[in-house]
Amino acid sequence: MIRRPPRSTPKPSSAASDVYKRQLPKNLLILLLDEYSYDLLCQRPLYINFYSSYNLIMFKSIMENGADRESALNILENFINTKLHNYDSKRNYDLGPSKHDNVSQLSPYIRHRIITEEEVMTQAMSKFPLPKIEKFIQEVFWRTYWKAWLELRPRVWTDYKLLIEKNDKNQLYEKVISLNTGIDCFDAWTEELLQTNYLHNHARMWYASIWIHTLKIPWYLGADLFLNNLLDGDPASNTLSWRWVAGIQTKGKAYFCLLYTSPSPRDRG
Repeated sequence: MIRRPPRSTPKPSSAASDVYKRQLPKNLLILLLDEYSYDLLCQRPLYINFYSSYNLIMFKSIMENGADRESALNILENFINTKLHNYDSKRNYDLGPSKHDNVSQLSPYIRHRIITEEEVMTQAMSKFPLPKIEKFIQEVFWRTYWKAWLELRPRVWTDYKLLIEKNDKNQLYEKVISLNTGIDCFDAWTEELLQTNYLHNHARMWYASIWIHTLKIPWYLGADLFLNNLLDGDPASNTLSWRWVAGIQTKGKAYFCLLYTSPSPRDRG
């Protein structure tokens, strides 16, 4: 349970918060975030100065690939007009490198603040009623939720950084980087990560599960690999998602990916 701040905590106004309060009913917001995070969203500026406060270096920047605001808005508009209506039914499928049209692919632009969560949600809800795109709205909200959660628990981030500093990468880690684990789908995902700096969200979950529960490599080394290579690598979402797969974030609940030797669980095309 998230600990609430004292009642005397200031409540600065936020225009972004007002947008959410007007367009999303309180009971849905609480369902997506939990009651305290709803309060946090409605009482404070939406975009917490998370990255500067944690002194994070962005190792991979989408700006290196020539991305700009105009291209981000075009991608957003195209997704809303042609793909958002099918997002809920198609989002779970990883179709392979350069075949991720079933998801928005907006996360790198949001990560680097070329566009914001507010813009994405406002435009999406201007075209579709909320029940039609609820799953997409939920996914956008998770980003804000994780930021708020980690900001309230800075020790989690500090401990993660200490683990990275104190632990050398072992031989099994080197096998991962050299695409030599003997698990075809896992090696293929590693190759895609290193070459394209992107992975489908479900592939990230499966990858983390194999890393932790099958290969028995410490979770924080996998989190570090992602954070250093993903164009949308986000300190909060990345760290806490790896903790969740490991069973640390939600005590007693880990995420397991079942492996099959044949047929291959992923068609690389």
